Amino acid sequence: NMLEEKKKLLPEVIIETSSFKRYKELKDMCDESEWRCLKEKIISKIKPNNRNILEDIYMEENETDKLFNLLKKNPNISRLARYQDGVKDKYSEELLKLYKPQILEESKRVSDRKWYQELCYYIRKMKELNNSDDFIFEMLKEMYPNYRSKRAFKEEIINVLSDKNKNRFYELIQK
Repeated sequence: NMLEEKKKLLPEVIIETSSFKRYKELKDMCDESEWRCLKEKIISKIKPNNRNILEDIYMEENETDKLFNLLKKNPNISRLARYQDGVKDKYSEELLKLYKPQILEESKRVSDRKWYQELCYYIRKMKELNNSDDFIFEMLKEMYPNYRSKRAFKEEIINVLSDKNKNRFYELIQK
């Protein structure tokens, strides 16, 4: 029948095209035990350098450790933000440490309000992590020389800070 035929074909399609949409389509066609076996087969055949689909799969399947290990190997800032919800319960502290060098690096390059807003988006993502207040404030202090004279940057940052950090930030920029 048509469904069985599709189930046979889709794994190859998924592996060849890295289509997460097809992955979910196949998952919806299978019962639990059938899926467990198929899923492992698919994952084992996806090339390790094809992390985009692997990250999506690990997120979908709640494979927290595997997802975090992929992020750690290549901690690109937008990927950290994209997959944060899949790992933040277990890896909050580690995520903060992965964000920091990225944000410090970006803060050296930022030049206009659009950039500032993008940077603040990531600071807002950091704020969702456990015990992030002190970490974020220390990072802002470290970044301060990069934006000391940039009023727009300071305005954007104020918008994303917690009340506790707003107060500390005002003290910092008054000095």
